[in-house]
This record gives sequence, C-alpha cells and structure tokens, in this order.
Amino acid sequence: MILSSKNICVLHFTFLNAIVYKLLTNPAAVSGHGFVFILGRAMSLPDAEFKEDDPAVGVVAILLLYVGISDLATILAPNPRFLEVAGA
Repeated sequence: MILSSKNICVLHFTFLNAIVYKLLTNPAAVSGHGFVFILGRAMSLPDAEFKEDDPAVGVVAILLLYVGISDLATILAPNPRFLEVAGA
C-alpha cells in the first residue's frame, strides 16, 4: 500500500521543514502565496504580511519546527503497530 502512516508523517515533516525554511529566509514569499491569500479570504481575515525583522515570524518558525521534530520522533521510533498501513 502506498499510503501508510509513516509516509504521511514523512510528508508532514518535510512540509513543515520547507515552511520553516521559507519563513526564515523569505517570509514575504510565504505571505504572498496564493494559498495563504485564499485561506485568509475564506476565513474573512485581513491580508497577511510577514516582514523579515518581525519577531513573530521567528516564533512561528520555532513552533512549526517543534511540531516537525515531534513527527521525526514518530518516524524514527521502532513501533510497527503505530505505523501500520492505513488500508489493512
């Protein structure tokens, strides 16, 4: 089966690390992305603006990094019962 919980954890870990990298290197690219714009409009929020010198961007990046590290602990742990195939 292609879709296993381990694959989902790996994809989530990779996605979070990519977002953290983009937030730390170019936060304007994250706030200017179309998905962020559409999600903000759907929730009736004002447009997001991330600046490079904003400390809130660093805090969000650290929080996302911690969530990614918790996924990494799940991936590396030898627990086959938790990482069973979703369709089995």
